[in-house]
Amino acid sequence: AAIKNGWTLESVIRDGPIAIPMGFIKVGNKWVRRPPKWIANYDGKFKGFIPLRKALAESRNAPTIRLATIIGVEDVLETAHSLSIKTALQPYITTAIGASEVNLLELANAYRTMASGICAKPYSVARVTNRNGETVFVEDKKTGLLEIDPLKLQQVQEGLRGVIRIPGGTAHSLDNSDFPVPTMGKTGTTNSFR
Repeated sequence: AAIKNGWTLESVIRDGPIAIPMGFIKVGNKWVRRPPKWIANYDGKFKGFIPLRKALAESRNAPTIRLATIIGVEDVLETAHSLSIKTALQPYITTAIGASEVNLLELANAYRTMASGICAKPYSVARVTNRNGETVFVEDKKTGLLEIDPLKLQQVQEGLRGVIRIPGGTAHSLDNSDFPVPTMGKTGTTNSFR
């Protein structure tokens, strides 16, 4: 969503404390403002102003929330749906860091779509025949190109390569120059390295 909105991997964003409002809760007859939720990074540290490339590679939550706030949760959700996420996503800013549940096959397919630029519905059963050998079901194998400027798609792909290639990237341990194909990845992070 950021790349589609004109951000680049070299655009700088602040990795610093950020809080999101949590709305109100009814206590008895009164509505009381809930305390804000402070967003932390998995390592408990902030790095100041960093390029998006580094924020993505290191799976930094605070800059991701800040960026989603700037772009708007609607664009984040729209982009997820354009990548074949069909699960209903919650319209909360924390969805940008994984707060909405997503079907695992849809999530894997979204990353496949970013890697290839091709939208395709994943399937596990290609064809079903009856006892007479007649086909009773054939999976629809329609494909189409992801609707994104090819240069912007290349930026997304380069950012995902950085997760592995950049020292400090959350999957840097997988970096291997002997690997026969360009490798992209994205890891998640959670509290206390769980």
